[in-house]
Amino acid sequence: MSENIIICPNCNTPNDADYSFCANCGASLKAPAEQDINGIPVPEVADYVGKNSGKYIPKFKKFARFGKAGWNWPVFLFSYLLNIPFVWFFYRKMYKVGAIVLAISLAITVTYSACFTYACDCVMEYFPEIMEQAIAAEEGYLTPEDAEELATDLQGEMMTKLQTNKGFMLCSSIISLISYLKLGLTILYSVLADYWYYKKAMKDLEQLNSAGIPNASAVVLKGGTNSAAGVLSGIFLNISDTHQYY
Repeated sequence: MSENIIICPNCNTPNDADYSFCANCGASLKAPAEQDINGIPVPEVADYVGKNSGKYIPKFKKFARFGKAGWNWPVFLFSYLLNIPFVWFFYRKMYKVGAIVLAISLAITVTYSACFTYACDCVMEYFPEIMEQAIAAEEGYLTPEDAEELATDLQGEMMTKLQTNKGFMLCSSIISLISYLKLGLTILYSVLADYWYYKKAMKDLEQLNSAGIPNASAVVLKGGTNSAAGVLSGIFLNISDTHQYY
């Protein structure tokens, strides 16, 4: 066997000799003392995590030693691009956290929709005048110069009245703040998602071990993933979001 290959003592997977952790199960390839995380055997943690255990176990080891900060790209992409950050949490069976994140997302969606609708209604009050002016110019009742002058006057009048409309200004401010809030929450979820997952995994495994060494099937059933929950939660918010406009 090549000197550049080391066999994982836990799952017998060949790994590059420079690796510290097994690419398949996440078990330590260096020191026997690192074969557990907070007293939970690494193979048991790997069974709990299931898919991508080789990626999460090194993260769990770091959390156990150093702290909370990390970065979760799926959460970031779901949040930033699709506005559904909670999907990953439900996918990883983090139902309490997912429900909280979903509730926050719904609150933001409802608030944004209400403010956007109110602001649009305020602007639409001037739409009949704008259309009347456009039709008059098109039919030749107004010269291009007169039409341009009237448009400028109308826009100035509209902006003056809107700026004195407390409801419109409040809604405009809320709409602007929501964009910053969503960005802040996206970063927060992305930084802490893996740590929250680590805390749940340790809690679940400690409970399973409190009654003795659990069998593998119980660990796999408690952990793993739930694709249906993630998909259904995304569909739910999409339906709720759509109904805001009807």
